[in-house]
Amino acid sequence: MIADWRQQEVTEYFLTSFSMDRETLKQQISNMHYQAKMERWPLSKSIEAMKEYIEEHEKTDPLIHAPDKKNNPWMEKGKCSLM
Repeated sequence: MIADWRQQEVTEYFLTSFSMDRETLKQQISNMHYQAKMERWPLSKSIEAMKEYIEEHEKTDPLIHAPDKKNNPWMEKGKCSLM
């Protein structure tokens, strides 16, 4: 019973994959080639790079240190009034 369901799922996957247009398949293959050429880093190196980036940009992060209200471009200039 489970094997039949799994076989149907695999069959549906291949049918939808083959029904994609040629341009979409070319784009996916191109993307896979690009990803295959990417430099791979061990997790420890990635974590260190991320920590360094966070520490370098922490002082200018507006989510950690709120900007002055006077220099906030998104702050409303006037109050809202109902008529």
